[in-house]
Amino acid sequence: MKKVILVAGATGNLGMRIVRHLSQKNAEIRVIVRSESEAQKIKMLETLGADICITDHWNLSELTIACQGVSCHFSFSRLTGSDY
Repeated sequence: MKKVILVAGATGNLGMRIVRHLSQKNAEIRVIVRSESEAQKIKMLETLGADICITDHWNLSELTIACQGVSCHFSFSRLTGSDY
């Protein structure tokens, strides 16, 4: 069984690059994206083979579900003024 790698902030510039690289390595990828993320970017992540978890970054139960079975986590999320 492959280890699941979780990428938060995958719709951003660096996060998307990491997902592309992991996809080329045939990694099992799960990504956390916000509900307001651009549909085009989410579609690109799906095309790369990522399992998409749309979450509210402050919802502990959603994040707990997204993290189940994950062996490694990369976080490239940024906080904005409205996140505080």
